[in-house]
Amino acid sequence: MRTHNNHIICFLAILLISLTIGCGDSDVNGAINPATVPPTVTLPTPSSGATGVCPNAVIISATFSEAMNPATINASTFTLTSPGGVSVSGTVTYVAATNVATFTPATALSLNTLYTATITTGVANTSGIHMAANFVWSFTTALAACAPPQPPGGGPSPLASACVF
Repeated sequence: MRTHNNHIICFLAILLISLTIGCGDSDVNGAINPATVPPTVTLPTPSSGATGVCPNAVIISATFSEAMNPATINASTFTLTSPGGVSVSGTVTYVAATNVATFTPATALSLNTLYTATITTGVANTSGIHMAANFVWSFTTALAACAPPQPPGGGPSPLASACVF
């Protein structure tokens, strides 16, 4: 009889432990609710620390870890500055299908210059969660302007102007 009681007690103890573990609150056990995780920049372009970046054809972009609210991505939340913190004018766009925000400078960037791009905490995902901290990266432009890309097989670049005499 005593052996039978020990088996029942062990079975009840294991059952009680299993139920206690299985019914635990996920927040208490350290699980993360994805709806509360702030978005991040996963891929800046040009990469941070890049040198020799073509100053006359550069496009600065940032790929986000998740879908973002396009209304929060603008010239105030995605900026480019030159030395001394001078703002570079340009256009900011966001493509929801790829989660990529792009800053396109209004004019060619200066040669051999360190530029700093910033995505501020003003940007938010589609759930309204803002980035936890500003994302900042820098790159340096090339010593000379870059030639327009050549089409496959040679011939004039589609970007070159046509002159007829």
